[in-house]
Amino acid sequence: MTHLKKSVRRETPAQWRGRRLIVILEPPDLVTVKEKGRRTGYTLTVESIYVLAADAEARRRIAERRKRRPRVKRGLLT
Repeated sequence: MTHLKKSVRRETPAQWRGRRLIVILEPPDLVTVKEKGRRTGYTLTVESIYVLAADAEARRRIAERRKRRPRVKRGLLT
């Protein structure tokens, strides 16, 4: 795999509030996402993006499992 030595900037087809999103890969392991035409961006490490993605997938799987599980009515025993 080629090591990242300089910033790589790409415009994505995804949009946020009507503006296209720009993704910037920066050495050694940073990823910045910003709206096209704006200066403010959000920078994360590749590791933190991985953790966020893994957490989102785990939450999705748990929600899917809960949908398949039969509901148990909990009420007062009289």
